[in-house]
Amino acid sequence: MTKTILCLCRDVSEEDVRRAVAEGYDDLETLKRFTGACTGPCQGKTCVEAIRRLVAELTGRDLADVLAPPRRPPAAPVRLGTLAAEGDAPAADGAPAAEGEA
Repeated sequence: MTKTILCLCRDVSEEDVRRAVAEGYDDLETLKRFTGACTGPCQGKTCVEAIRRLVAELTGRDLADVLAPPRRPPAAPVRLGTLAAEGDAPAADGAPAAEGEA
């Protein structure tokens, strides 16, 4: 038996999507919440079109009527240097930590 993975980031298979649609999750926003599809690191860039096509086929709707979930930017931008800084966290007042403090 072959398992077709539609969302590689979250390991969501074609069977997972078929089951979700059969249970009533037939729009991509609720399908995303139910299966986790389109929520991985790629945010749906690699899987959303395949999932849209399958949902359109399963529900008998036109592809144009199966809308992709909205893409949302991060809540607040974070510089990569901030994420990569190990032990260089700023003090509570925003000033850099003094040598030996972290």
